[in-house]
Amino acid sequence: MKRFFLASLVFGVAVSIINISHAISILKPFPPQTGPYQVGTQAIEWIDQKRAEAYADNPAEKRRIVAHIYYPANNANALKKAPYLGAKMSEIQKQFAAYYHVPEWLSRFLLRDISTNAYTNAPLSTQNNNYPVVLFSHGLFSMPDVYTALLEDLASHGYIVVSIDHAYLNMLTFCPDGTAVSSQAFAEQFEKLSPIEQREFQTKAIEIYKADMQFVLDQLRVLDQDKQSAFYDRFDFTRVGVMGHSAGGTAAIEFCRTDKRIKACVDLDGWYDHIIGSKPLSAPLLLMWAEKSREITEPTAEYLKRKQETKEQYYARQNAVTKHQNELCQNSADCRTIIVPHATHGDFSDEILLRWPLRPWNAVDAYKTIRFVNERIAQFFDKYLQMKQACFIQSVDAPAIRRAYELVDLINANDRMKTKFYIEKNYNQKLLKMPVDMLIGPMLGIYDITHGIKTKCIKEYTATHAELLVSSSLTSDQFIFVIDTDAVEPHLIAGVKFRPYTEKVCIKKLHKKEVVAELDQYMKKLVAADIFSGNILIAEHGKPFYTRSFGQANKDFNVANTIDTKFNLGSMNKMFTAVAIAQLVEQGKLSFEDTLDKFFPDLPNAEDAKKIKIKHLLTHTSGLGSYFNQKFNESSRALFRTVDDMMKLIDDTKVAFEPGSKWQYSNVGFLVLGAIVEKVIDQSYFDYIRENIYKPAGMTNTDSYELDRVNPNLAVGYSKEFGANGTYFRNNIFQHVLRGGPAGGGYSTVKDLLKFDQALRMNTLLGPELKEQVFTAKPELSSPAYGYGFKVNNQTNSVGHSGGFSGINSHLTMYQKSGYTVVILSNYSDGANLVAAKSKHLVSCIL
Repeated sequence: MKRFFLASLVFGVAVSIINISHAISILKPFPPQTGPYQVGTQAIEWIDQKRAEAYADNPAEKRRIVAHIYYPANNANALKKAPYLGAKMSEIQKQFAAYYHVPEWLSRFLLRDISTNAYTNAPLSTQNNNYPVVLFSHGLFSMPDVYTALLEDLASHGYIVVSIDHAYLNMLTFCPDGTAVSSQAFAEQFEKLSPIEQREFQTKAIEIYKADMQFVLDQLRVLDQDKQSAFYDRFDFTRVGVMGHSAGGTAAIEFCRTDKRIKACVDLDGWYDHIIGSKPLSAPLLLMWAEKSREITEPTAEYLKRKQETKEQYYARQNAVTKHQNELCQNSADCRTIIVPHATHGDFSDEILLRWPLRPWNAVDAYKTIRFVNERIAQFFDKYLQMKQACFIQSVDAPAIRRAYELVDLINANDRMKTKFYIEKNYNQKLLKMPVDMLIGPMLGIYDITHGIKTKCIKEYTATHAELLVSSSLTSDQFIFVIDTDAVEPHLIAGVKFRPYTEKVCIKKLHKKEVVAELDQYMKKLVAADIFSGNILIAEHGKPFYTRSFGQANKDFNVANTIDTKFNLGSMNKMFTAVAIAQLVEQGKLSFEDTLDKFFPDLPNAEDAKKIKIKHLLTHTSGLGSYFNQKFNESSRALFRTVDDMMKLIDDTKVAFEPGSKWQYSNVGFLVLGAIVEKVIDQSYFDYIRENIYKPAGMTNTDSYELDRVNPNLAVGYSKEFGANGTYFRNNIFQHVLRGGPAGGGYSTVKDLLKFDQALRMNTLLGPELKEQVFTAKPELSSPAYGYGFKVNNQTNSVGHSGGFSGINSHLTMYQKSGYTVVILSNYSDGANLVAAKSKHLVSCIL
């Protein structure tokens, strides 16, 4: 930057002494961080023995580099927040007074007692083993300290941000030994250079910036290997990004061209006409431009004289810059461009915070602009360095986005007639083949569980696909709202999905007592809104520390749920079937490689039966479908009590795809596995499961009960319906099966499912080797998140299963390493999903 950041501050004082009163606003705290981590900061100095200092008076002096490091921290509350500018503050106050001819007391008043959000020398967060690294370079004759709001915010998202103090090319450097290096005289000389000389100086400066970046990145590797360092083995050099503003932005691009370690690059309003290299960028690039910087306006005579160019040369240079910008994007692996509304060149730094109180008549909202810039930078690095989905809050003119916002407004209106009218007018014909009440219900249901949603940002979008991150007004839970549209005008809605958002980071570690208290408060809100009915159990190493019952097992007779209430499991029975198959493999009676024709030569036909293997059935990669089909809907539930009865429902004549080539949930697959169990042991599937799973595990309240018999303590399932006369509950007695089977529909309690969990952990049901096979995902079979009958989450090191149907929602999650178990059983449709997401997040935060 050609002027350092206080220039416009002085301008405000010169305009009117009245505006001094606005300067009190400078004392506001920095904008709140947008990431979940606390932030620590410290400075470190290195000397590059291989390079002489180009601008020092002593030609033998070596290049000194000071780096300011911002990083994710924890347990920092007892520490003091770092003062803004630190030791540089008093020197800057003096320079401000002398250079701009204002009283020194005024400079001290305007620049005093400003604290940042970062804590000096705070301990590095232990949330992750290591963190991605981002290098930052400041603008010419600026300094890294005036980007504090940006740098500490990025660190709050889980990055170690290393801001390089480019000595002699900044305003002022303070070395840890107290030495001050000022370039004020240098900056004054630069202003007197001719445009050609300035360009030569800037080109040389960019080369120095690049060499500094190279040196610092190498030194970070040394620091990473130093066992005495607080950063020992904490940098992730497979995830390195680089970022800069103005000259620093240009240098970032040039460094990105030449260093293959850089995986993402951000340029903030760089000098595109000073870019040296022509090598294409292999890393993704984000170009952020200040709106005022991008405007091509009529040049004044004074400007042309100062630049020593004609009007034609001015326009030619501007057009060349635009062309170069376009070439940058064309040659980048991936390029995003964002214009910051109303912003000027200096608004990427803290200058906007220090300037706007003194110029209220023409200033932009400083906090809003800072948040706009900071969020987008974090989103970009999240996508390319942390492999998270981006999240953009800027306005996007895409058909799917417009439809998404319409639906948000529709949901928040919570009006059945408006919803009906909108659906009939704006859903496509494929969706409208469904009864309109089936389309209205989900929209009103979203309002029911949230009491209204607020859009936080856009996670992903194309012309026909939008994913919004939204939050609940009732609980502040976050959800992903997915909308698909037709490709052609008027872009009618082709699909709508609404699911919990699970990409959460623990802001702090919790004690179990804190988990209990927070979950209790959460449940009060859900129960008061009649969103959840059911039981919750959370245990550590088999010992429950949270057990609660909510709602009613039977609304007709006003019977409350108790901890011994038996709930329909839905698809959780698939775990029992998978364990039964694995037991038979362990006994040598089966092999996972056995083909279906060994047991059923013509299912679904002779050719496909030879291709489908037991491992395909266990992983939902067989290509078989569901038996909840038209035949089931048109038949009496009483007809289907045995596995043979249920097998009569299969009407597939061929597989949907080559076995092992695709993942598609299949109830038929697990029904067939139950039939295979009966073939192998010549015994009823139900008897085998009782004797070999329930009995050894001690599960005395679990079975596939026949519902036309007397079965104590069974919960009735309920779903909310949103009719013309209001909301009411409907039970699922005539919707579900009369008796559960190998694919789902049995009953159990939270205590019995904990016993199942413990029996698996203690190798009571399976030996360690077979259990490991069952609990391991099978990406080689196109099943990257599902093992043999168990869902697998490698990120949380957990396995388990869920179940769902009208009036049924269940979850079992077994954290293998930590020993925690979460069981949630509900007799409301989707009742357990919110609680499961909350519980799993809280458990992941336990100390």
